[in-house]
Amino acid sequence: MEMVTLPELEETLESWKKKKKQKRKKKEQEEKEEDEH
Repeated sequence: MEMVTLPELEETLESWKKKKKQKRKKKEQEEKEEDEH
């Protein structure tokens, strides 16, 4: 495993968290829509 500079690592973590959040949001949205049907 190559060394990663801390700022890079934090940036990766941040973008990863954002993606996770967006996924969760999308999932909740889809569940809401399913409830309406």
